Amino acid sequence: GGTALTCYQAVLEEEPTNAQALAGLDKIEARYQDLINKARDRGLIFKVKRYRARLRKVAKVKAKLQPPASQPQLKIAPPNTKPILQIDPNGHLAKIKDIAFSADGRYLVSAGYDKRIRVWDLNSGKTVRTLRGQIGSGSLGKIYAMALSPDGQWLATGGYPSQWGIRLYDFASGQLVAVLKAHTNVVLSLAFSPNSRFLVSGSFDNNAIVWDVQQKQPLHTLRGHTDAIYAVAFTPDSKRVVTGSDDHNLRLWQVHNGEQLALLEDHTDDVLTVAVSSNRRGFQGFEGLNRNDGLIASGSFDHTIRLWHGRTG
Repeated sequence: GGTALTCYQAVLEEEPTNAQALAGLDKIEARYQDLINKARDRGLIFKVKRYRARLRKVAKVKAKLQPPASQPQLKIAPPNTKPILQIDPNGHLAKIKDIAFSADGRYLVSAGYDKRIRVWDLNSGKTVRTLRGQIGSGSLGKIYAMALSPDGQWLATGGYPSQWGIRLYDFASGQLVAVLKAHTNVVLSLAFSPNSRFLVSGSFDNNAIVWDVQQKQPLHTLRGHTDAIYAVAFTPDSKRVVTGSDDHNLRLWQVHNGEQLALLEDHTDDVLTVAVSSNRRGFQGFEGLNRNDGLIASGSFDHTIRLWHGRTG
């Protein structure tokens, strides 16, 4: 990793658009992202931090050496454009990153590192549809995040590389409707709003983006976190978004204007996951909290779960 990075950097300083060197940096980036995910799964926090530091170094090199916007941009493409032969065992071939039930309760949808989305019939337990996005060799095309809209219309997936964007599918037909591009690093988390009008994405570029689903366009970029965003969610009224980051903090944002409402900073380590409830039974002890506000729960590497007011933080 380190030696290869130095070599690629030297080549690119002489020839900033050298395709082979840029592709090499992409491979190093993908390798470190995989190592981070494996270390996270095993609870090896010290390794997560080490690999994250190396990944940031790669990102800095790429940022310096990419050609300016006025020049033609290099497009990432699989090194071999011939068809890729894959065996279908009627199941996943690698780690499953996300699962979700369909709105009508008939199907379970899963996606993961094998670059496939599977739709399972819950009655038969069999795959009734397999969706394959843009894929390539190695980590190109790995899915790190997936979400289904509450109304059952949309399926969204994101992963590596960021240049391939977030893929938005019509869930009923399985047809690709749009590719949402704005992040500059891998997409790590996705969530639809309860009214299905918005999608929020969190990324290793330290930003979250709120998307207008109907317009297929970014509505707001939420800037403020200083590390990767692995957790995103909407409040029950679809008016606020909560994001959780490796910077140990959560932030609460207004959907309509993208403004930050609150900084939630009691955790002492990476925030891994968030959930929002609209069930009033869990609201005791939170004065003034109603169903539309929601109760936010966050889980962290610090071994704690914390509860937050969904309107004020």
